[in-house]
Amino acid sequence: MKRLAGMIVAGLFALAAAPVSAQSGTNVLESGGKICFSSGRMSHESPADFEARVRAEQSMPGWIGEAIRKMQQGPEVMSFTFRQIGNDRILVANGGVDANAAGRLDQALKTYGPIHEVWFNSPGGISYQGVLMGDLIRGHGASTRVVRGDGCASACSTAFLGGVMREVEPGAVYGVHIYSRQISGTVVSDSDDLNNRTAEDVKAATDRALYVQRMGIGKTWLSIWSDTHPGCMTFMSQDQMRRSFVDNLD
Repeated sequence: MKRLAGMIVAGLFALAAAPVSAQSGTNVLESGGKICFSSGRMSHESPADFEARVRAEQSMPGWIGEAIRKMQQGPEVMSFTFRQIGNDRILVANGGVDANAAGRLDQALKTYGPIHEVWFNSPGGISYQGVLMGDLIRGHGASTRVVRGDGCASACSTAFLGGVMREVEPGAVYGVHIYSRQISGTVVSDSDDLNNRTAEDVKAATDRALYVQRMGIGKTWLSIWSDTHPGCMTFMSQDQMRRSFVDNLD
């Protein structure tokens, strides 16, 4: 999952270096869009899907490249840095969602608490760690934010949902895609093996749906998440985030 997230972000960064047509003069992602790390048609795409995806990629606003760059440049292992801004106690979470990210978040919340807001800048990583982090943040009663110029994608977008109050500022990016499965073998040996893998996938999807529901997120999020191939990323528009309660400060 972590390696795949890196491939996606690398693809996004390559796209960001190419000319794009701005949606408007503001740093508001008006229509959202799906971006894939492959420049050609992917195996799951029909020709029509591929053409629609390319058009969406070409219409992404120019400022998104800097946010993608900032999201990509963090450390592979997520760091947690405490900041005091006025009366607000902030925990800045920067870098990849690694195998011990939730444990270090738990320790940081205990060390620096009470924390009012967690600020994310991360391309994602290990999916289940994102769920654990979201539950920790909700249990602490903290809010979450992605500040202008930063980004939160993949497993980070899942952790972000744990905030009691949530805001993705204009000029920040928030990207979702369905998680990838770990490949334990190249061949399905029999019907029992296939059924077991199917059951695992269904349980994982159900657990994610229950988590999202527990966080108070609307069905729009699940629809976009489940419709986005692991080799792609959908950056949600400001309107989509408001309608799905990803951003609930309006």
